[in-house]
Amino acid sequence: MTRPRALDLYSGIGGWTLGLAMAGIDVVASYEWWDQAIQTHELNFGSPVYQKDIRGLDPSEIPTGVDFVVGSPPCTQFSFSNRGGNGDIDDGLKDIRKFLEIVETTSPTFWAMENVPRVATILERELGVGGGLRKFRHLVDQITVVDMADYGLPQRRRRMLAGSFPLPLLESYKSRAEDKTLGDVLDALTNDPVIDPLYATRLPLMALTENQPEPALTREEARMNREAKEFHPVYNVMKFPDPRSRTARTVTALCTRVSRESIIIRDGRKLRRLSVRERASLQGFPITFQFEGKSVAAKIKMVGNAVPPLMTYYLANAMQETPVSDLLTLSQNRYQHQPVGSATAKSASEKPIGRFPAKRVFRAAVPNLRFGSGTRFELVNVFPSQGVPRWRVDFYFGSSKAFRRVALDREMLTRLREISNDGLDDLLHEINVWSVKNSSEDLQAVWTHRQKGTHPFEIVDGLGDYAARVHSLLGGHLLNRDVLELIDAQELGLSGRSKLIRNAQWILAGLLAGTCFNCARHAMEPDLFT
Repeated sequence: MTRPRALDLYSGIGGWTLGLAMAGIDVVASYEWWDQAIQTHELNFGSPVYQKDIRGLDPSEIPTGVDFVVGSPPCTQFSFSNRGGNGDIDDGLKDIRKFLEIVETTSPTFWAMENVPRVATILERELGVGGGLRKFRHLVDQITVVDMADYGLPQRRRRMLAGSFPLPLLESYKSRAEDKTLGDVLDALTNDPVIDPLYATRLPLMALTENQPEPALTREEARMNREAKEFHPVYNVMKFPDPRSRTARTVTALCTRVSRESIIIRDGRKLRRLSVRERASLQGFPITFQFEGKSVAAKIKMVGNAVPPLMTYYLANAMQETPVSDLLTLSQNRYQHQPVGSATAKSASEKPIGRFPAKRVFRAAVPNLRFGSGTRFELVNVFPSQGVPRWRVDFYFGSSKAFRRVALDREMLTRLREISNDGLDDLLHEINVWSVKNSSEDLQAVWTHRQKGTHPFEIVDGLGDYAARVHSLLGGHLLNRDVLELIDAQELGLSGRSKLIRNAQWILAGLLAGTCFNCARHAMEPDLFT
């Protein structure tokens, strides 16, 4: 019996090719431009892969008589992680246009395209009346967004699927999903033998590649990751470290040792990033899949950019119209992935940075003074045109589109002088004295890893502790409306004012502690409040 034939456009390391192969479909040609992804693809599959910019692909080069066309055009210009969602959409649409041209030329039975969720809205607009892709509207039967965790991927991964394929049949496959968690994957990769968390595959532990553990995060790296996840000034709160008891967050292509997107796990007493193998398993690649790349960062990029073969396997079954009653789950499917080549030497793991640039920027919200949705007190370092950086506390509030910064300076000091009681005055004097114990030069030198000493995060925590002590001594000193006047927020919208009023006494505590800190440091006069 002749096996179905497929084209794999923008193939990357082979997430589509693998899923189709597991479903009994031959990929007759794959196209990819990144040489390291091509090397990984060739290492794992015997099917031809061509180094080619799809935009320049001539129709005469494309094999004829294909049943399916699949692929994942680059998502860089569409992703919200690229310049805050301000990528060049017109440039990204060039790849989608070329994809649709190839579909029109080859006339497959079914076709499917995968991309980030945002592309669903863009496609619907561009395929509509007056849109730049209107001429291809007849090709597109489905535009939907799926969470691949619903199909058994141990990762919450929302992606757009567009094309012409039996969507209701694909959705029926959710009933066969075998749910897996981050912990299931991590535990499976430490056993001997290693039993693949998704597939019916076993390997001796010593034969498992790309699973060397990352160096543990330093205390500074751990703190910065925690700040970015639990106390980000604008975005939603994330768990830190990532819980093993549920599916993982989305595996990304860019994952530095310090970033909001990094998946961080607790491994014994240390915190670390995931290994390449752990990421690959979360993406649905079997433990026998091999990677060829010049660095760990390159392999992380390959994995994060890939389409999960678990999902492409189910899409391939839907395109072959396999009834849900006949569907084999991944663990039931007896396909055993065997690379056709051998990987070269292991890539060295990324190590903590030893020394940073002299003008390394610091910014962290102060504990007890984080009020959500961007309302917070922050310790920052700012760099004048000449001289050493200035370390100061700022207060931010407002709407998502119009944040205001309140300068905690001598003008604020004048406004605050009427607040007085014996215990409070003594504490404010203590804050002034404490504020000048570490010079700006020393703080910056510690922050850039040029010397040891008091770390800026110790200053952040100290400010938070002092704010709590000030708060305990205020005793409702000012009416809530007075706090609005202090920060000139009377004209703010109702929803913005309500948050300030609700946290008025804590904001007043932050104004006092932060103004003490700033005035003492900038004037070098520790007795301003005596």
